[in-house]
Amino acid sequence: MERHNADLSAAHVTRLERRLQQIQADYRALLHSSGEAVVMLDAQGRIQGFNRSAEQIFAYVARDVLKQPIGLLIVEHDLLQAAIEGEEDWISAALSSRRYELTGRRSDGHAFAMSAAINVIDRAGVRRVMLVLSDVSEHRQREAHIEHMAQHDALTELPNRVLLLDRLERAIGRARGARGTVGVLMFDVDQFRRVNDALGHDAGDQLLLLMARRLLAQLRPGEVGARIGGDEFAVLLDPLADERAAEHRARELLAGLTQPVQIGGHDLHLTISAGVSCFPHDADGSGVLLKNAEAAMYHVKSVGLSGVQRFNAEMQRRADDKLALENDMRRALIHGEFVMHYEPQISLSSGQVIGVEALIRWNHPQRGWVPPMSFIPLAEETGLIEMIGAWTLRAATAEAQQLEQRLGCELSLAVNLSPRQFAQIDLVDVIRDACARAQWPTHKLVLEVTEGMLVINPDETVRLLQELRAMGVRVAIDDFGTGYSSLSYLTRFPVDLLKIDRSFVRDLLEDPADAAVASAIIAMAHALGIPVIAEGVETLEQLQALQARGCDNAQGYLIGRSKSADEIVLPTLDAGVFGG
Repeated sequence: MERHNADLSAAHVTRLERRLQQIQADYRALLHSSGEAVVMLDAQGRIQGFNRSAEQIFAYVARDVLKQPIGLLIVEHDLLQAAIEGEEDWISAALSSRRYELTGRRSDGHAFAMSAAINVIDRAGVRRVMLVLSDVSEHRQREAHIEHMAQHDALTELPNRVLLLDRLERAIGRARGARGTVGVLMFDVDQFRRVNDALGHDAGDQLLLLMARRLLAQLRPGEVGARIGGDEFAVLLDPLADERAAEHRARELLAGLTQPVQIGGHDLHLTISAGVSCFPHDADGSGVLLKNAEAAMYHVKSVGLSGVQRFNAEMQRRADDKLALENDMRRALIHGEFVMHYEPQISLSSGQVIGVEALIRWNHPQRGWVPPMSFIPLAEETGLIEMIGAWTLRAATAEAQQLEQRLGCELSLAVNLSPRQFAQIDLVDVIRDACARAQWPTHKLVLEVTEGMLVINPDETVRLLQELRAMGVRVAIDDFGTGYSSLSYLTRFPVDLLKIDRSFVRDLLEDPADAAVASAIIAMAHALGIPVIAEGVETLEQLQALQARGCDNAQGYLIGRSKSADEIVLPTLDAGVFGG
Protein backbone atom coordinates (compact mmCIF):
# COMPACT_ATOMS: atom_id res chain seq x y z
CA MET A 1 0.00 0.00 0.00
CA GLU A 2 2.81 2.41 0.92
CA ARG A 3 4.62 1.53 -2.32
CA HIS A 4 1.44 2.20 -4.28
CA ASN A 5 1.11 5.61 -2.65
CA ALA A 6 4.75 6.37 -3.40
CA ASP A 7 4.22 5.46 -7.05
CA LEU A 8 1.20 7.75 -7.20
CA SER A 9 3.15 10.54 -5.54
CA ALA A 10 6.07 10.14 -7.97
CA ALA A 11 3.69 10.15 -10.91
CA HIS A 12 2.02 13.27 -9.60
CA VAL A 13 5.37 15.00 -9.24
CA THR A 14 6.32 13.96 -12.74
CA ARG A 15 3.07 15.38 -14.09
CA LEU A 16 3.66 18.59 -12.20
CA GLU A 17 7.21 18.84 -13.51
CA ARG A 18 5.99 18.31 -17.05
CA ARG A 19 3.29 20.87 -16.51
CA LEU A 20 5.85 23.29 -15.14
CA GLN A 21 8.12 22.67 -18.12
CA GLN A 22 5.19 23.31 -20.47
CA ILE A 23 4.33 26.54 -18.68
CA GLN A 24 7.97 27.63 -18.88
CA ALA A 25 8.05 26.76 -22.60
CA ASP A 26 4.83 28.67 -23.17
CA TYR A 27 6.25 31.61 -21.20
CA ARG A 28 9.45 31.62 -23.27
CA ALA A 29 7.41 31.46 -26.47
CA LEU A 30 5.23 34.32 -25.28
CA LEU A 31 8.28 36.27 -24.20
CA HIS A 32 9.98 35.95 -27.58
CA SER A 33 6.86 36.44 -29.66
CA SER A 34 6.06 39.80 -28.07
CA GLY A 35 6.40 42.78 -30.38
CA GLU A 36 7.78 44.84 -27.51
CA ALA A 37 11.05 44.36 -25.73
CA VAL A 38 10.62 42.32 -22.56
CA VAL A 39 13.34 42.13 -19.92
CA MET A 40 12.97 40.01 -16.76
CA LEU A 41 14.95 40.90 -13.63
CA ASP A 42 15.59 39.05 -10.41
CA ALA A 43 15.44 40.57 -6.94
CA GLN A 44 19.00 41.85 -7.28
CA GLY A 45 18.26 43.65 -10.55
CA ARG A 46 20.11 41.12 -12.70
CA ILE A 47 18.75 40.29 -16.14
CA GLN A 48 17.10 36.84 -16.26
CA GLY A 49 15.08 37.16 -19.47
CA PHE A 50 15.74 39.05 -22.70
CA ASN A 51 13.50 38.50 -25.73
CA ARG A 52 14.23 39.01 -29.44
CA SER A 53 12.65 42.47 -29.53
CA ALA A 54 14.93 43.50 -26.67
CA GLU A 55 17.91 42.22 -28.67
CA GLN A 56 16.85 44.45 -31.57
CA ILE A 57 16.40 47.73 -29.71
CA PHE A 58 19.44 47.32 -27.43
CA ALA A 59 21.70 45.73 -30.10
CA TYR A 60 22.73 42.99 -27.70
CA VAL A 61 22.26 39.22 -27.95
CA ALA A 62 20.68 37.59 -24.92
CA ARG A 63 23.76 35.61 -23.85
CA ASP A 64 25.75 38.84 -23.49
CA VAL A 65 23.33 40.44 -21.05
CA LEU A 66 21.94 37.57 -19.00
CA LYS A 67 23.02 37.77 -15.35
CA GLN A 68 24.24 41.36 -15.98
CA PRO A 69 22.87 44.27 -13.88
CA ILE A 70 20.05 46.30 -15.43
CA GLY A 71 22.29 49.37 -15.32
CA LEU A 72 23.88 47.97 -18.47
CA LEU A 73 20.69 48.76 -20.38
CA ILE A 74 18.89 51.56 -18.52
CA VAL A 75 20.38 54.80 -17.30
CA GLU A 76 17.77 55.39 -14.56
CA HIS A 77 18.41 51.99 -12.92
CA ASP A 78 18.22 53.39 -9.39
CA LEU A 79 14.46 53.85 -9.70
CA LEU A 80 14.05 50.27 -10.82
CA GLN A 81 16.31 48.97 -8.11
CA ALA A 82 14.29 50.81 -5.48
CA ALA A 83 11.14 49.10 -6.70
CA ILE A 84 12.81 45.69 -6.86
CA GLU A 85 14.26 45.84 -3.38
CA GLY A 86 10.97 47.03 -1.94
CA GLU A 87 12.55 50.15 -0.48
CA GLU A 88 9.51 52.15 -1.69
CA ASP A 89 6.55 49.78 -2.01
CA TRP A 90 4.24 52.60 -3.11
CA ILE A 91 6.36 53.02 -6.24
CA SER A 92 5.82 49.38 -7.07
CA ALA A 93 2.06 49.83 -6.82
CA ALA A 94 2.15 52.91 -9.03
CA LEU A 95 4.45 51.33 -11.58
CA SER A 96 2.06 48.46 -12.17
CA SER A 97 -0.41 50.81 -13.88
CA ARG A 98 1.84 53.45 -15.39
CA ARG A 99 4.29 53.85 -18.21
CA TYR A 100 7.56 55.57 -17.42
CA GLU A 101 9.84 57.58 -19.64
CA LEU A 102 13.34 56.07 -19.32
CA THR A 103 16.63 56.38 -21.14
CA GLY A 104 17.99 53.21 -22.72
CA ARG A 105 21.62 52.53 -23.57
CA ARG A 106 22.53 50.43 -26.62
CA SER A 107 25.59 48.23 -26.94
CA ASP A 108 27.49 51.05 -28.69
CA GLY A 109 26.74 53.41 -25.79
CA HIS A 110 24.09 55.37 -27.73
CA ALA A 111 21.29 56.64 -25.47
CA PHE A 112 17.68 56.65 -26.67
CA ALA A 113 14.22 57.40 -25.27
CA MET A 114 12.11 54.50 -24.05
CA SER A 115 8.63 54.02 -22.71
CA ALA A 116 8.47 51.36 -19.98
CA ALA A 117 5.69 49.43 -18.28
CA ILE A 118 7.11 48.02 -15.03
CA ASN A 119 5.46 45.13 -13.17
CA VAL A 120 6.74 43.82 -9.83
CA ILE A 121 5.77 40.14 -9.38
CA ASP A 122 5.95 38.45 -5.97
CA ARG A 123 5.23 34.72 -5.97
CA ALA A 124 5.91 32.54 -2.94
CA GLY A 125 8.40 35.03 -1.59
CA VAL A 126 10.32 35.23 -4.86
CA ARG A 127 10.35 38.75 -6.34
CA ARG A 128 10.72 39.36 -10.07
CA VAL A 129 10.40 42.49 -12.19
CA MET A 130 9.13 42.43 -15.74
CA LEU A 131 9.97 45.42 -17.95
CA VAL A 132 7.99 45.92 -21.18
CA LEU A 133 9.95 48.49 -23.20
CA SER A 134 9.37 50.47 -26.40
CA ASP A 135 11.82 52.60 -28.36
CA VAL A 136 10.06 55.99 -28.63
CA SER A 137 13.05 58.03 -29.79
CA GLU A 138 11.59 58.68 -33.29
CA HIS A 139 8.26 59.60 -31.76
CA ARG A 140 9.98 62.02 -29.37
CA GLN A 141 11.96 63.51 -32.24
CA ARG A 142 8.74 64.06 -34.17
CA GLU A 143 7.14 65.65 -31.13
CA ALA A 144 10.18 67.89 -30.66
CA HIS A 145 10.07 68.87 -34.34
CA ILE A 146 6.37 69.68 -34.15
CA GLU A 147 6.93 71.73 -31.01
CA HIS A 148 9.82 73.55 -32.69
CA MET A 149 7.71 74.30 -35.76
CA ALA A 150 4.89 75.58 -33.55
CA GLN A 151 7.26 78.02 -31.87
CA HIS A 152 9.54 79.08 -34.73
CA ASP A 153 9.16 80.84 -38.05
CA ALA A 154 9.46 78.42 -40.97
CA LEU A 155 11.52 80.74 -43.19
CA THR A 156 14.00 82.34 -40.81
CA GLU A 157 13.99 79.75 -37.97
CA LEU A 158 13.63 82.65 -35.54
CA PRO A 159 11.22 82.29 -32.62
CA ASN A 160 7.68 83.26 -33.58
CA ARG A 161 5.11 85.34 -31.68
CA VAL A 162 4.11 82.39 -29.46
CA LEU A 163 7.64 81.71 -28.21
CA LEU A 164 8.48 85.42 -27.91
CA LEU A 165 5.44 86.01 -25.71
CA ASP A 166 6.45 83.05 -23.53
CA ARG A 167 9.98 84.39 -23.09
CA LEU A 168 8.64 87.89 -22.56
CA GLU A 169 6.26 86.73 -19.83
CA ARG A 170 9.13 84.98 -18.04
CA ALA A 171 11.30 88.10 -18.29
CA ILE A 172 8.48 90.24 -16.89
CA GLY A 173 8.10 87.80 -13.99
CA ARG A 174 11.77 88.14 -13.12
CA ALA A 175 11.71 91.93 -13.51
CA ARG A 176 8.60 92.25 -11.37
CA GLY A 177 10.32 90.54 -8.47
CA ALA A 178 13.54 92.54 -8.90
CA ARG A 179 11.83 95.88 -9.74
CA GLY A 180 13.61 95.78 -13.09
CA THR A 181 12.88 96.92 -16.64
CA VAL A 182 12.08 94.83 -19.71
CA GLY A 183 11.74 96.27 -23.20
CA VAL A 184 10.25 95.17 -26.52
CA LEU A 185 11.42 96.46 -29.87
CA MET A 186 9.18 95.88 -32.89
CA PHE A 187 10.22 96.88 -36.40
CA ASP A 188 9.59 96.29 -40.07
CA VAL A 189 11.31 97.13 -43.34
CA ASP A 190 9.91 100.23 -45.02
CA GLN A 191 8.56 99.63 -48.53
CA PHE A 192 9.18 95.89 -48.22
CA ARG A 193 6.21 95.19 -50.47
CA ARG A 194 7.91 97.10 -53.25
CA VAL A 195 10.85 94.71 -53.06
CA ASN A 196 8.43 91.80 -53.43
CA ASP A 197 6.62 93.45 -56.33
CA ALA A 198 9.69 94.67 -58.17
CA LEU A 199 12.12 91.78 -57.61
CA GLY A 200 9.79 88.89 -56.80
CA HIS A 201 8.95 86.93 -53.66
CA ASP A 202 12.22 84.99 -53.73
CA ALA A 203 14.09 88.28 -53.40
CA GLY A 204 11.76 89.28 -50.59
CA ASP A 205 12.52 86.01 -48.77
CA GLN A 206 16.25 86.59 -49.25
CA LEU A 207 15.89 90.01 -47.65
CA LEU A 208 13.98 88.55 -44.69
CA LEU A 209 16.66 85.88 -44.19
CA LEU A 210 19.36 88.55 -44.30
CA MET A 211 17.52 90.62 -41.70
CA ALA A 212 17.21 87.55 -39.48
CA ARG A 213 20.95 86.79 -39.76
CA ARG A 214 21.89 90.39 -39.03
CA LEU A 215 19.57 90.44 -36.05
CA LEU A 216 20.93 87.19 -34.59
CA ALA A 217 24.50 88.41 -35.01
CA GLN A 218 23.79 91.43 -32.80
CA LEU A 219 21.78 89.85 -29.98
CA ARG A 220 23.21 89.85 -26.48
CA PRO A 221 22.69 87.13 -23.86
CA GLY A 222 19.13 87.41 -22.56
CA GLU A 223 17.79 89.05 -25.72
CA VAL A 224 15.41 87.15 -28.01
CA GLY A 225 14.80 88.03 -31.66
CA ALA A 226 11.59 86.87 -33.35
CA ARG A 227 9.76 87.16 -36.63
CA ILE A 228 6.18 88.16 -35.93
CA GLY A 229 4.87 87.86 -39.48
CA GLY A 230 5.44 89.30 -42.94
CA ASP A 231 8.35 91.71 -42.62
CA GLU A 232 7.69 92.42 -38.93
CA PHE A 233 10.30 91.44 -36.35
CA ALA A 234 10.50 91.90 -32.59
CA VAL A 235 13.24 91.76 -29.98
CA LEU A 236 12.97 91.11 -26.25
CA LEU A 237 15.37 93.59 -24.65
CA ASP A 238 16.52 92.09 -21.37
CA PRO A 239 18.26 92.93 -19.12
CA LEU A 240 17.93 96.74 -19.18
CA ALA A 241 19.20 99.32 -16.74
CA ASP A 242 16.20 101.58 -17.36
CA GLU A 243 13.73 102.70 -20.04
CA ARG A 244 16.20 105.03 -21.75
CA ALA A 245 18.50 102.06 -22.24
CA ALA A 246 15.74 100.39 -24.28
CA GLU A 247 15.68 103.20 -26.84
CA HIS A 248 19.48 103.31 -26.96
CA ARG A 249 19.71 99.56 -27.53
CA ALA A 250 17.01 99.73 -30.20
CA ARG A 251 18.98 102.32 -32.15
CA GLU A 252 22.10 100.18 -31.91
CA LEU A 253 20.26 97.21 -33.40
CA LEU A 254 18.71 99.26 -36.19
CA ALA A 255 22.08 100.71 -37.16
CA GLY A 256 23.32 97.21 -37.89
CA LEU A 257 20.16 96.18 -39.69
CA THR A 258 20.00 99.11 -42.12
CA GLN A 259 23.40 98.67 -43.74
CA PRO A 260 23.11 98.58 -47.58
CA VAL A 261 22.44 95.16 -49.04
CA GLN A 262 22.53 93.56 -52.48
CA ILE A 263 19.61 91.30 -53.44
CA GLY A 264 19.36 89.74 -56.86
CA GLY A 265 22.02 92.04 -58.26
CA HIS A 266 20.23 95.15 -56.98
CA ASP A 267 21.67 97.49 -54.35
CA LEU A 268 19.04 98.23 -51.70
CA HIS A 269 19.29 101.00 -49.13
CA LEU A 270 17.04 99.99 -46.27
CA THR A 271 15.10 102.09 -43.82
CA ILE A 272 13.25 100.69 -40.84
CA SER A 273 10.32 101.89 -38.77
CA ALA A 274 10.44 100.72 -35.16
CA GLY A 275 8.58 101.09 -31.88
CA VAL A 276 9.66 100.42 -28.30
CA SER A 277 7.61 99.78 -25.17
CA CYS A 278 8.81 98.99 -21.64
CA PHE A 279 7.63 97.13 -18.56
CA PRO A 280 6.46 98.35 -16.10
CA HIS A 281 5.80 101.88 -17.39
CA ASP A 282 3.96 101.08 -20.63
CA ALA A 283 2.27 97.77 -19.82
CA ASP A 284 2.08 95.04 -17.19
CA GLY A 285 1.75 91.97 -19.43
CA SER A 286 3.52 90.47 -22.43
CA GLY A 287 0.64 90.78 -24.90
CA VAL A 288 -0.05 94.44 -24.17
CA LEU A 289 3.67 95.24 -24.17
CA LEU A 290 4.06 93.79 -27.68
CA LYS A 291 0.89 95.51 -28.85
CA ASN A 292 2.17 98.86 -27.60
CA ALA A 293 5.50 98.41 -29.38
CA GLU A 294 3.52 97.69 -32.54
CA ALA A 295 1.43 100.83 -32.04
CA ALA A 296 4.61 102.89 -31.72
CA MET A 297 6.01 101.31 -34.89
CA TYR A 298 2.87 102.10 -36.89
CA HIS A 299 2.94 105.66 -35.60
CA VAL A 300 6.41 106.05 -37.11
CA LYS A 301 5.11 104.70 -40.42
CA SER A 302 1.97 106.85 -40.37
CA VAL A 303 3.95 110.09 -40.18
CA GLY A 304 6.25 108.99 -43.00
CA LEU A 305 9.39 108.69 -40.93
CA SER A 306 11.87 105.94 -40.25
CA GLY A 307 13.73 105.22 -37.02
CA VAL A 308 12.62 104.45 -33.44
CA GLN A 309 9.73 105.87 -31.44
CA ARG A 310 8.88 105.16 -27.81
CA PHE A 311 5.27 104.26 -27.09
CA ASN A 312 2.89 106.75 -25.51
CA ALA A 313 -0.83 106.71 -24.76
CA GLU A 314 -1.75 108.86 -27.77
CA MET A 315 -0.31 106.23 -30.07
CA GLN A 316 -2.48 103.60 -28.45
CA ARG A 317 -5.55 105.76 -28.93
CA ARG A 318 -4.74 106.10 -32.63
CA ALA A 319 -4.06 102.37 -32.90
CA ASP A 320 -7.41 101.63 -31.23
CA ASP A 321 -9.13 104.04 -33.62
CA LYS A 322 -7.52 102.29 -36.59
CA LEU A 323 -8.62 98.90 -35.33
CA ALA A 324 -12.16 100.17 -34.77
CA LEU A 325 -12.20 101.67 -38.26
CA GLU A 326 -10.94 98.41 -39.76
CA ASN A 327 -13.71 96.47 -38.01
CA ASP A 328 -16.23 99.06 -39.15
CA MET A 329 -15.08 98.62 -42.77
CA ARG A 330 -15.61 94.87 -42.53
CA ARG A 331 -19.09 95.49 -41.17
CA ALA A 332 -19.77 98.10 -43.87
CA LEU A 333 -19.14 95.51 -46.59
CA ILE A 334 -21.66 93.18 -44.97
CA HIS A 335 -24.34 95.77 -44.19
CA GLY A 336 -24.17 97.77 -47.43
CA GLU A 337 -22.86 101.03 -46.00
CA PHE A 338 -20.67 101.77 -49.03
CA VAL A 339 -22.29 103.60 -51.94
CA MET A 340 -21.10 104.83 -55.33
CA HIS A 341 -21.04 108.44 -56.48
CA TYR A 342 -20.18 109.56 -60.01
CA GLU A 343 -18.38 112.66 -61.28
CA PRO A 344 -19.18 113.63 -64.88
CA GLN A 345 -16.46 114.10 -67.51
CA ILE A 346 -16.98 116.26 -70.61
CA SER A 347 -15.36 116.84 -73.97
CA LEU A 348 -13.77 120.29 -74.07
CA SER A 349 -14.51 120.61 -77.77
CA SER A 350 -18.24 119.79 -77.69
CA GLY A 351 -19.27 120.10 -74.04
CA GLN A 352 -20.90 116.67 -74.23
CA VAL A 353 -20.69 114.25 -71.33
CA ILE A 354 -18.39 111.45 -72.40
CA GLY A 355 -18.01 109.51 -69.16
CA VAL A 356 -18.10 109.37 -65.39
CA GLU A 357 -15.55 108.58 -62.73
CA ALA A 358 -16.85 106.16 -60.08
CA LEU A 359 -15.98 107.22 -56.52
CA ILE A 360 -16.69 105.15 -53.43
CA ARG A 361 -18.37 106.83 -50.46
CA TRP A 362 -19.02 105.50 -46.96
CA ASN A 363 -22.10 106.51 -44.99
CA HIS A 364 -21.17 105.31 -41.49
CA PRO A 365 -24.15 104.84 -39.12
CA GLN A 366 -22.40 106.76 -36.31
CA ARG A 367 -19.62 108.77 -37.97
CA GLY A 368 -21.71 109.95 -40.93
CA TRP A 369 -19.95 110.42 -44.27
CA VAL A 370 -16.35 109.21 -43.88
CA PRO A 371 -13.88 110.85 -46.32
CA PRO A 372 -12.16 108.33 -48.64
CA MET A 373 -8.72 109.50 -47.45
CA SER A 374 -9.70 108.42 -43.95
CA PHE A 375 -10.34 104.80 -44.87
CA ILE A 376 -8.81 103.93 -48.26
CA PRO A 377 -5.17 104.01 -47.01
CA LEU A 378 -6.14 101.78 -44.06
CA ALA A 379 -7.99 99.42 -46.40
CA GLU A 380 -4.83 99.23 -48.52
CA GLU A 381 -2.68 98.58 -45.45
CA THR A 382 -4.91 95.81 -44.09
CA GLY A 383 -5.69 94.15 -47.42
CA LEU A 384 -9.41 94.97 -47.21
CA ILE A 385 -8.95 97.04 -50.37
CA GLU A 386 -9.16 93.87 -52.43
CA MET A 387 -12.68 93.14 -51.19
CA ILE A 388 -13.70 96.80 -51.30
CA GLY A 389 -12.22 97.16 -54.79
CA ALA A 390 -14.09 94.11 -56.07
CA TRP A 391 -17.31 95.50 -54.60
CA THR A 392 -16.63 98.88 -56.25
CA LEU A 393 -16.22 97.28 -59.68
CA ARG A 394 -19.42 95.26 -59.29
CA ALA A 395 -21.43 98.20 -57.94
CA ALA A 396 -20.24 100.69 -60.58
CA THR A 397 -20.80 98.38 -63.55
CA ALA A 398 -24.21 97.42 -62.16
CA GLU A 399 -25.30 101.11 -62.09
CA ALA A 400 -23.64 102.17 -65.35
CA GLN A 401 -26.63 101.48 -67.60
CA GLN A 402 -28.87 103.46 -65.22
CA LEU A 403 -26.42 106.37 -65.55
CA GLU A 404 -26.61 106.23 -69.35
CA GLN A 405 -30.41 106.29 -69.23
CA ARG A 406 -30.46 109.19 -66.78
CA LEU A 407 -27.94 111.29 -68.74
CA GLY A 408 -29.23 110.23 -72.15
CA CYS A 409 -25.86 109.34 -73.67
CA GLU A 410 -23.28 106.59 -73.92
CA LEU A 411 -20.64 106.77 -71.22
CA SER A 412 -17.24 105.43 -70.38
CA LEU A 413 -16.99 104.27 -66.78
CA ALA A 414 -13.72 105.09 -64.96
CA VAL A 415 -12.85 103.12 -61.81
CA ASN A 416 -9.76 103.71 -59.65
CA LEU A 417 -7.43 100.84 -58.73
CA SER A 418 -5.21 100.92 -55.66
CA PRO A 419 -1.62 99.58 -55.71
CA ARG A 420 -2.67 96.41 -53.91
CA GLN A 421 -5.53 95.80 -56.34
CA PHE A 422 -3.25 96.35 -59.31
CA ALA A 423 -0.93 93.65 -57.97
CA GLN A 424 -3.83 91.25 -57.36
CA ILE A 425 -3.21 87.91 -59.06
CA ASP A 426 -6.86 87.49 -60.09
CA LEU A 427 -7.47 91.12 -61.11
CA VAL A 428 -8.39 90.25 -64.69
CA ASP A 429 -10.89 87.64 -63.50
CA VAL A 430 -12.45 90.13 -61.05
CA ILE A 431 -12.89 92.70 -63.85
CA ARG A 432 -14.25 90.15 -66.30
CA ASP A 433 -16.72 88.83 -63.72
CA ALA A 434 -17.99 92.32 -62.79
CA CYS A 435 -18.59 93.29 -66.43
CA ALA A 436 -20.25 89.97 -67.22
CA ARG A 437 -22.63 90.21 -64.27
CA ALA A 438 -23.70 93.73 -65.20
CA GLN A 439 -23.60 93.08 -68.97
CA TRP A 440 -21.39 96.16 -69.23
CA PRO A 441 -19.14 96.18 -72.33
CA THR A 442 -15.47 95.98 -71.38
CA HIS A 443 -14.54 98.58 -74.01
CA LYS A 444 -16.55 101.14 -72.01
CA LEU A 445 -14.54 100.49 -68.81
CA VAL A 446 -11.51 102.65 -67.92
CA LEU A 447 -9.20 101.65 -65.07
CA GLU A 448 -7.29 104.50 -63.43
CA VAL A 449 -3.84 103.73 -61.99
CA THR A 450 -1.04 105.96 -60.74
CA GLU A 451 2.40 106.30 -62.33
CA GLY A 452 4.11 104.68 -59.35
CA MET A 453 2.01 101.53 -59.71
CA LEU A 454 3.21 101.00 -63.27
CA VAL A 455 6.93 101.03 -62.54
CA ILE A 456 7.05 98.71 -59.51
CA ASN A 457 7.32 95.62 -61.70
CA PRO A 458 7.55 96.84 -65.31
CA ASP A 459 7.56 93.45 -67.05
CA GLU A 460 4.52 92.23 -65.16
CA THR A 461 2.81 95.59 -65.73
CA VAL A 462 3.26 95.32 -69.51
CA ARG A 463 1.83 91.79 -69.48
CA LEU A 464 -1.19 92.87 -67.41
CA LEU A 465 -1.90 95.96 -69.52
CA GLN A 466 -1.72 93.91 -72.69
CA GLU A 467 -4.16 91.40 -71.22
CA LEU A 468 -6.55 94.21 -70.25
CA ARG A 469 -6.26 95.78 -73.69
CA ALA A 470 -7.05 92.41 -75.30
CA MET A 471 -10.30 92.43 -73.30
CA GLY A 472 -11.08 95.92 -74.55
CA VAL A 473 -10.51 97.59 -71.17
CA ARG A 474 -8.72 100.94 -71.31
CA VAL A 475 -6.17 102.21 -68.79
CA ALA A 476 -5.68 105.81 -67.67
CA ILE A 477 -2.68 107.16 -65.75
CA ASP A 478 -4.14 109.17 -62.88
CA ASP A 479 -2.46 112.23 -61.30
CA PHE A 480 0.00 112.43 -64.18
CA GLY A 481 2.85 114.83 -63.56
CA THR A 482 3.20 114.16 -59.83
CA GLY A 483 5.41 111.06 -60.09
CA TYR A 484 7.83 109.62 -62.61
CA SER A 485 6.34 111.37 -65.69
CA SER A 486 8.90 109.78 -67.97
CA LEU A 487 8.43 109.66 -71.72
CA SER A 488 10.08 106.22 -71.75
CA TYR A 489 7.33 104.84 -69.49
CA LEU A 490 4.63 106.20 -71.79
CA THR A 491 6.21 104.57 -74.83
CA ARG A 492 6.68 101.24 -73.04
CA PHE A 493 3.33 100.84 -71.32
CA PRO A 494 0.15 100.50 -73.41
CA VAL A 495 -1.92 103.27 -71.78
CA ASP A 496 -4.98 104.92 -73.31
CA LEU A 497 -5.49 108.15 -71.38
CA LEU A 498 -3.54 110.67 -69.26
CA LYS A 499 -5.14 112.64 -66.42
CA ILE A 500 -3.46 115.94 -65.47
CA ASP A 501 -3.31 116.21 -61.69
CA ARG A 502 -5.51 118.88 -60.11
CA SER A 503 -2.47 120.55 -58.51
CA PHE A 504 -1.38 121.82 -61.95
CA VAL A 505 -4.91 122.88 -62.90
CA ARG A 506 -5.45 124.81 -59.65
CA ASP A 507 -2.63 127.28 -60.31
CA LEU A 508 -2.77 127.13 -64.07
CA LEU A 509 -3.46 130.89 -64.43
CA GLU A 510 -1.19 132.13 -61.62
CA ASP A 511 1.88 129.89 -61.81
CA PRO A 512 3.82 129.88 -65.10
CA ALA A 513 5.57 126.66 -64.05
CA ASP A 514 2.27 124.79 -63.63
CA ALA A 515 1.02 126.20 -66.92
CA ALA A 516 4.20 125.00 -68.63
CA VAL A 517 3.83 121.50 -67.12
CA ALA A 518 0.20 121.24 -68.24
CA SER A 519 1.13 122.36 -71.77
CA ALA A 520 4.02 119.87 -71.90
CA ILE A 521 1.84 116.97 -70.74
CA ILE A 522 -0.79 117.72 -73.36
CA ALA A 523 1.77 118.08 -76.16
CA MET A 524 3.65 114.92 -75.14
CA ALA A 525 0.47 112.84 -74.90
CA HIS A 526 -0.85 114.04 -78.26
CA ALA A 527 2.50 113.25 -79.88
CA LEU A 528 1.94 109.64 -78.73
CA GLY A 529 -1.71 109.65 -79.79
CA ILE A 530 -2.98 109.63 -76.18
CA PRO A 531 -5.95 111.87 -75.20
CA VAL A 532 -5.76 113.98 -72.02
CA ILE A 533 -8.29 114.76 -69.32
CA ALA A 534 -7.79 117.49 -66.70
CA GLU A 535 -8.94 116.96 -63.11
CA GLY A 536 -10.11 119.54 -60.60
CA VAL A 537 -11.48 122.16 -63.00
CA GLU A 538 -13.30 124.63 -60.75
CA THR A 539 -13.48 127.88 -62.74
CA LEU A 540 -14.45 128.89 -66.23
CA GLU A 541 -11.04 130.52 -66.68
CA GLN A 542 -9.28 127.24 -65.94
CA LEU A 543 -11.50 125.44 -68.44
CA GLN A 544 -10.79 128.00 -71.17
CA ALA A 545 -7.05 127.90 -70.47
CA LEU A 546 -7.13 124.11 -70.93
CA GLN A 547 -9.09 124.46 -74.14
CA ALA A 548 -6.50 126.92 -75.44
CA ARG A 549 -3.77 124.32 -74.80
CA GLY A 550 -5.65 121.62 -76.67
CA CYS A 551 -6.74 119.51 -73.65
CA ASP A 552 -9.33 116.95 -74.75
CA ASN A 553 -11.56 116.38 -71.71
CA ALA A 554 -12.14 117.71 -68.19
CA GLN A 555 -13.87 117.07 -64.89
CA GLY A 556 -14.26 119.03 -61.66
CA TYR A 557 -16.68 121.06 -59.57
CA LEU A 558 -17.34 123.49 -62.42
CA ILE A 559 -18.60 120.64 -64.56
CA GLY A 560 -20.42 118.70 -61.86
CA ARG A 561 -19.89 117.42 -58.34
CA SER A 562 -20.03 113.72 -57.67
CA LYS A 563 -23.56 112.43 -57.10
CA SER A 564 -25.30 109.10 -56.71
CA ALA A 565 -26.75 107.40 -59.77
CA ASP A 566 -30.21 108.70 -58.75
CA GLU A 567 -29.03 112.30 -58.34
CA ILE A 568 -26.49 112.94 -61.10
CA VAL A 569 -27.50 115.55 -63.68
CA LEU A 570 -26.10 116.89 -66.94
CA PRO A 571 -23.66 119.83 -66.66
CA THR A 572 -25.26 123.25 -67.21
CA LEU A 573 -22.35 125.12 -68.80
CA ASP A 574 -23.15 127.73 -71.43
CA ALA A 575 -22.90 126.18 -74.89
CA GLY A 576 -21.01 129.25 -76.06
CA VAL A 577 -18.00 128.09 -74.08
CA PHE A 578 -17.70 125.24 -76.59
CA GLY A 579 -18.30 127.30 -79.72
CA GLY A 580 -21.98 126.38 -79.89
